[in-house]
Amino acid sequence: MERKIYRQLKMLPPHAEAFYLKSLRIHFNAFGLFG
Repeated sequence: MERKIYRQLKMLPPHAEAFYLKSLRIHFNAFGLFG
């Protein structure tokens, strides 16, 4: 799954990548995976 996400990130423009990472961090925080 992480490799799939990384592959998607490589296809995104830089500003979209930052937004994508930010939304992922928020999503995972809901599950406590990033503290």
